Amino acid sequence: MRKSPIIILLVVSACVRALGFNIAIWPGDDASVWAPQHNLTNVAAIAGGDGFAMAMRSDGSVVAWSGNNSSDETGVIGTQIAAGWCHDLVVKTDGTVWAGGCSSAPAISNVVAAAGGYEHSLVLKSDGTCDSWGWMTVGSAYVPAGVSNVVAIAAGFDVSAALMADGTVANWGYTGYGGTGGNGLSGITAIALGHSHGLALRTNGTVAVWGGTLGAPPVTLSNVVKIGAKQQWACVAEADGTIICWGTGDQINGPSLPITNILQLAPMTWAGMLLVGDGPPQPLWKLSNQVALAESVVKFKGEAVGTEPLSYQWYFNGTNLPGATAPTLTFTNAQPSQAGSYFVVVSNAFGVQTNAGASLTVVPSQLTSQPTNQTTYGGDAVAMMVSAEGAGLNYQWRFSGTNLPGATNAQLTLPVVTTNQAGDYSVVVSNSYGSIETSNATLSVLPIAISVPPTSQSKYVGDTVTFSVTAVKNGPFTYQWRYFGVDIPGETNASLTLTGLTTNRAGWRSVVVSNPYGSVESSGANLNVLNSKPLITAQPTSRGTYPGNNTTFLVAIDGSKPMTCQWYHDGVPLFGANATNLVLNNLVPTDAGVYSVLVSNAIGTTLSSNASLVFLNVKTWGQTNNFNLGSVPIDLTNAVAVAVGNSHSVALKSNGRVVAWGSNLNSQTNVPAGATNVIAIAAGQDHTLALRSNGTVIAWGNGGTSVPAGLSNVIAISAGDYHNMALKSNGTVVAWGDGGFIGSTTTNVPAGATNVVAIAAGGTFCVALKQNGTVLTWGTTYTFPNITNAVAIAANEFPIVILKADGRLVATNFVNTPIGVTNAVGVAAGRYHGMALKSDGTVTNWVSGSPVTPAGLSNVTSLVSGQYHCLAIIGSGAQAVDLPMASAGWNANAFSLSVPSLYGKLYWLEYKNSLEETNWKSLPMSFGTGAILGLTNFPATNSQRLYRVRQW
Repeated sequence: MRKSPIIILLVVSACVRALGFNIAIWPGDDASVWAPQHNLTNVAAIAGGDGFAMAMRSDGSVVAWSGNNSSDETGVIGTQIAAGWCHDLVVKTDGTVWAGGCSSAPAISNVVAAAGGYEHSLVLKSDGTCDSWGWMTVGSAYVPAGVSNVVAIAAGFDVSAALMADGTVANWGYTGYGGTGGNGLSGITAIALGHSHGLALRTNGTVAVWGGTLGAPPVTLSNVVKIGAKQQWACVAEADGTIICWGTGDQINGPSLPITNILQLAPMTWAGMLLVGDGPPQPLWKLSNQVALAESVVKFKGEAVGTEPLSYQWYFNGTNLPGATAPTLTFTNAQPSQAGSYFVVVSNAFGVQTNAGASLTVVPSQLTSQPTNQTTYGGDAVAMMVSAEGAGLNYQWRFSGTNLPGATNAQLTLPVVTTNQAGDYSVVVSNSYGSIETSNATLSVLPIAISVPPTSQSKYVGDTVTFSVTAVKNGPFTYQWRYFGVDIPGETNASLTLTGLTTNRAGWRSVVVSNPYGSVESSGANLNVLNSKPLITAQPTSRGTYPGNNTTFLVAIDGSKPMTCQWYHDGVPLFGANATNLVLNNLVPTDAGVYSVLVSNAIGTTLSSNASLVFLNVKTWGQTNNFNLGSVPIDLTNAVAVAVGNSHSVALKSNGRVVAWGSNLNSQTNVPAGATNVIAIAAGQDHTLALRSNGTVIAWGNGGTSVPAGLSNVIAISAGDYHNMALKSNGTVVAWGDGGFIGSTTTNVPAGATNVVAIAAGGTFCVALKQNGTVLTWGTTYTFPNITNAVAIAANEFPIVILKADGRLVATNFVNTPIGVTNAVGVAAGRYHGMALKSDGTVTNWVSGSPVTPAGLSNVTSLVSGQYHCLAIIGSGAQAVDLPMASAGWNANAFSLSVPSLYGKLYWLEYKNSLEETNWKSLPMSFGTGAILGLTNFPATNSQRLYRVRQW
């Protein structure tokens, strides 16, 4: 009695029973590519890799074939084999591991099983623990702590798994695509892994599937006895020998007949492989009916598995075919005489099996595509095509059932089609074995195509109207316009124009277009003629501009003609202003005001809405086309301060309201509701700051917007790329935000930052000006130890610009000091440039590539520059330096005085107790807003003091 093979999860013995065998490989016609190139007998195990296969005989010898990355295992004797994507493994009889391909095995012992992944390897040792090596990028080769009592292992593309003796699973590696979804499963008897998916066979014969892009199996799996997976596919074998495969690739079309006594499933990347044990023949494929072309190659695949040797005999119409004794029956030149019924009988020492028959039909030719219906235009070229397969094919085209002389190619070309060529076309395809005719294809021929017909229109009395038509396919064209279906004499052009419309000329018009192939009439277009008083279709819009400029107000009107216009300025008619546009040149302040226009015709009058002409006091230049930076808001009047960010602008009005425009990608121009009673503003890369009259700061946008809690008594602010500075009334500085790089010291205010009167934030650094005229920097390598008598500072992305008391400038950090500027009263810094406001209200800038100052720019009172654009406030010139004090008073409790402040200046009292003292003592600073500023001191005693006011 023949023994059945014993399947053990953990192979630990080098002694394997000799087996009768057959290795089955699919898909079909590719089997020859994958077939073993060795005289294999007594095979005990198989393994599949990426384009190669392995087999181990019962004597432990190993061979590999067909491929990419397989190695020469000559002389290697093993107890178990495994194949990865680019390497192969053999567990040797001494418990060490041999590796070939892209892997080399470390010195390791007591190994009883191996598994190959993409570029990592996993082994099982005799003590039930695992070890691994290879590609560690996603952790697939790192065996987790605590994995023990292992009885089987599996390796996928970037995942690994182990089956413990208690039937639970450990699954580790790349977690994407659910690749570790098998972790924690229980009641398992076998495991297999593919790319990032896995299979686990339960004790009840069902299968758990997880991860990857594999998807669910095509049918419900039950009574499963074998599982396998590789790359993007998987397969299982059920107890009745049915093979079920799914995933990606032709190999998922596995053997079509049940196969019994399957010993092992070994998927490869693009093929499947089975090891089948002892027994009678078992067909792998069910023979299928075939239709073949005469003289083509025909194959009936009758391969079977079972104990070798296997004998094959093919039969034709019930009679055996002499010499047809191979697994595959092949005809290299099929003939009609070979059409009929075929079957094959396979036999070995254990029995005989007949594979059910299939028929072969031989046809003379076969149509692969037929002519299709077409619609074209007279004068066009037409091509009709037929595609066919067969030997020695001939073609004959037919029109309405009659042969077309000379039309004997696979393509029929009609170079210039006329309407009499419309009809049904077919083609007869023939060879020495017979002929077939295609179905009819209808050709429709139209004379002309009108691509743009005339369209209906509504016009007013006195208007001019034009109807037009556009014809294509194919000229030359002639035209005849029609009114209510009657030809209009002389109207033979592609367009019809009617002038001086009256109501009795309303109605339908069409046009007949002709060419050498026929004619066609367009659809009708209706003309509706209206009688109406003037209509204003586009109202005049308000304008914001500057003195000396030109501007234009426009109105768009419609209605019955003729019409007249009269423009008004503040309700007063303007002489000669009777066109639809009002041009105002060389504007002066008296041109400001309200403009409107009255439009009249014979039926009535219509007055436009009002449009204002406003003189702005903010000017912008540079790269202002981006984000509408050049469109200064028309309501921006009475501006007292301006600030510039990377791609947005900010202005402060005298009423404490903030106006912002430009890029709002980070909400930097969304002025919050709480931005009221504002006295100063600043703009960073993508954020904005505002200082309120109560000494607090608010921020919005992106970067440096987390104002420190409790920040108060602030009198000045400045913004860098992503950090900010605040100057407090006691002359100290607070900085916060992101310095822009790891290790930045931008927000680390040095201990020496006291008695500060001005601040400037650069891209990633800070600058402070002290009362003694010295300049302090941090967050940058640029220092100014020799600077004295400085009165103003500016900074931007890179440069620092300093103004000295004598009107001279110092600049550094990508910006050279300008030559010859000695009368500056203010400074600004851009990304790579510096700017100076001169005492006469004009502006000087320097460094090539900086924004070009507009010609004629004058009367500037304040100036700022951003990275790419600039802003200036236009007034009556630079502010005065000295202003008189008034209302000085002293009582028992306090000293006070008043001073008319200048916007943006700082004011504070200084005192000393006697003329002999050399140093003045400073009191807290106040911010000038242009209003009368009261300064008060409450001395501890009512002793004599000397006071003075400082302005900065």
